[in-house]
Amino acid sequence: MNTQNAIVTVSANFRTHKPHFSRSKSAKERWTKPVSKAFYEKLRLRCEQIFEEMRYGSGWVMNFMPAVDRYISTGETPGMCDEGIRIVFICLRHEIDMALERSAKARKRAAERREGKEAAQTATPADEPHKKEKGTLPTDTADAVTPDCKAETFSPTTEPVSEIRIQRNNREESS
Repeated sequence: MNTQNAIVTVSANFRTHKPHFSRSKSAKERWTKPVSKAFYEKLRLRCEQIFEEMRYGSGWVMNFMPAVDRYISTGETPGMCDEGIRIVFICLRHEIDMALERSAKARKRAAERREGKEAAQTATPADEPHKKEKGTLPTDTADAVTPDCKAETFSPTTEPVSEIRIQRNNREESS
């Protein structure tokens, strides 16, 4: 092996080598703000753009984002501060409120899903109704007589399409 091949081999190995000092997932900081990271980053970029348009400069975002953080965490609006910061905050307050509301709903749905999943995992086999194996005939006479699912009946006065619409509207109202 000549020196040119050795250099190529060493440089090729160097490129594919991953450093050992990368962070693991558990070592990463946990996001603690009550809005999503994506919204927060979009808000920051939008603030930079607004301050540039107002001819303040994008450096003002460093003064503005602590006011946003305070509003997101405690609900405290910016008090005695620069007029530009108050104007931008007033313009963006509705979007921030909507994001807070969306995030709260998403956290609530996630908690409900977690509770449902935990309840399903903790349910004992005795609590669950017995399940039939495929290819086996029912040995119990009650199982042999009762159908697996209820037959849907429609009254002759209502059309099935209107029944479906009513059911869909009821589902939308309940959520």
